[in-house]
Amino acid sequence: MRENEWSLDELMQNFIDFKRSQGYSYEHDAYHLFAFKNLCSSMGCHGIPGKKEFHLWMMRKPSELPQSQHRRVSSARGFHVYLQKLSIDTGYVLPKNKRTSSLRHRPHFFSANEIYQFFKVCDTLKVRKENLGREIILPTAFRLIYCCGLRPIEAIRLKMEHVNLQEGYVNILASKCHKDRRLYLTQELMAYLAQYRHDIERAWPECTYFFPKDLHNRFGRGYLRSNFKVIWSNANKDSLASQVRVYDLRHHFALTNLNRWIQEGKNVDSMILYLMKFMGHASLDSTYYYLHLIPEFFPIYTHMTSGLSGILPEVDDEA
Repeated sequence: MRENEWSLDELMQNFIDFKRSQGYSYEHDAYHLFAFKNLCSSMGCHGIPGKKEFHLWMMRKPSELPQSQHRRVSSARGFHVYLQKLSIDTGYVLPKNKRTSSLRHRPHFFSANEIYQFFKVCDTLKVRKENLGREIILPTAFRLIYCCGLRPIEAIRLKMEHVNLQEGYVNILASKCHKDRRLYLTQELMAYLAQYRHDIERAWPECTYFFPKDLHNRFGRGYLRSNFKVIWSNANKDSLASQVRVYDLRHHFALTNLNRWIQEGKNVDSMILYLMKFMGHASLDSTYYYLHLIPEFFPIYTHMTSGLSGILPEVDDEA
């Protein structure tokens, strides 16, 4: 087939099929890729995107953080490489893919009162007929993230079959870097989740997902993010903290455990390996980064990371 006979829809679908054939879920990336396609369509391009389409998409938007730009354009970068491998010339040269860690969001370390106030508001959410189960789904999802250090999308993707409350564990399947892991729960959390399951199954009998949107579908990744912002604002109106995100609950889990282990005099070298596995980090560098965020323990951090050439570990924003 000649280049001018390719349709953009066909090219993108072939690319998505190719990525999924390699074992990638390619859900979030596909969302951004379709947004790029809509941009192309608005510019009158329905075939092979050219320099003007790629250039406009790659540009950083006003008020867009570097890591957000990186996530948005990464699928288009992959698509461009795919076109090149098909010997399709777009007339565009990809700019160098720069790391964005220097301007990433700094995690918020919650105070005990902030956590108390947040969950206090969570537990008083009102019933909404258009969002059945919201008043129990949100408090439970946020507690699970807080207690287990989950990525928000990992909580959203949980299916009923992944949560074993008889043996007390949660299976996180095909998460970042396509890793699976099993997280064991405390007795208190098991009891809380058991009550939640009983209540949610009254609203959605035999539902597929643990936090269901309806019988067989889950919420999108923005559901927890947007609701967290509203609840946080209502719960901590006098807080000086700004740009607090649901992902900070995961960061708080890591920081709290490291802080406690150091104060208890435990061997952090061995404990940090456990934390890496528990949180599903791809490398120890990602876990060591949290020690840098505990300023009073910076000398310990420096000693522990002396074998890393003195370079601050690079941690991608995993929202």
